[in-house]
Amino acid sequence: MGTRRKIFALTASTALLALTGCVTPPPAASHTHPLGVVRAGDAATAEHFGELVQDIQPRVAHLVPDTPERDTEVWVQEKLQHRYGQAAPPNVKGFTLIDSGHTRGRIHMRANTDYPEWFLAHELVHALLGRTWSTLPGVLEEGLCDVVAARLNPEVGPRIRALRAIEASMWFGKMRLRVSHEGHLESRGEDELDVWFHYDRGSANQDLAQVLEPSTLEFKRRFQEMSDSLYGLGFLIADRIVRDQDFSGLHNLCLDAKQRGLSTIPAHELLAQAGLTEPADRYAAPWELLGEAEFDPWVDLLPTFHADLIVQLFADEYGQLPLDRFLEVVDPKIHLAGGAKVRMAANPRVAEELARLWPTP
Repeated sequence: MGTRRKIFALTASTALLALTGCVTPPPAASHTHPLGVVRAGDAATAEHFGELVQDIQPRVAHLVPDTPERDTEVWVQEKLQHRYGQAAPPNVKGFTLIDSGHTRGRIHMRANTDYPEWFLAHELVHALLGRTWSTLPGVLEEGLCDVVAARLNPEVGPRIRALRAIEASMWFGKMRLRVSHEGHLESRGEDELDVWFHYDRGSANQDLAQVLEPSTLEFKRRFQEMSDSLYGLGFLIADRIVRDQDFSGLHNLCLDAKQRGLSTIPAHELLAQAGLTEPADRYAAPWELLGEAEFDPWVDLLPTFHADLIVQLFADEYGQLPLDRFLEVVDPKIHLAGGAKVRMAANPRVAEELARLWPTP
């Protein structure tokens, strides 16, 4: 599984795009509400997204420091377009326009997404951030947007955390897990295995400063596109800082960098604040996003991962057993953040894949 592979079709990235003259016509229907306007292909969609904006925008402003009161404009489009009709890639669910002075402009949202509350909350953070956030690096701004979206939308928060845990592990090239199982056939004590799952390619050897320090606009100029794994990296760092210091703590890092005349917060300071200075901490940290609530979304996002892990760990020793007997004797469980241990085969998708992958005696 490489860092560039697009495997998350329903939950892929959002983006910030440079603000320029736009000749793409606005959607035909509009809905004006107390916080701005929504334009969409039909009146019902415009009204629906208008209701979402009225619900989410005040909560973003309440949660995040320096989000000035401002009207927002949202275009809901079947095909995301700006400027001269240029279409965003299908994996992009939304973007917010920003100019060289960090002025935040119009939000574009894809109409046919399964998680509009997630992506709208994400884009509203982009659109509402005040100028004191200008020293927040672009990768961290993306992470902040998803941390806010997960906090404001608890029904989809576990999916956000599971996705970003996977992507962060992709960036570092490995994921540290712990699996419990019953002992060998002749002994029934429980054993534990520390598992280092290695991805095909990681980015752990890349200079973190190269990707963590550019501002949002500078990152776009240098790299043109942000890989899925960087969304995970940004979320992981932002989530750990906010977990320990709240949103004001992350904001204070921006204010401090500005006072020192820095363009963005240095990467080594971000990693220190997140407790990620050592490689071993970075490999282990994504697992901390995977609690009991995240297990089913984790399986949904990687439907063959857990069954394949069971086969890799146990088939050589227990492959002579029928699957039902193996599960009775060995009963593999995965450890999750918060102390829970979950029987992997109790998840229907894991059970289905395991039935397909387990060797026939």
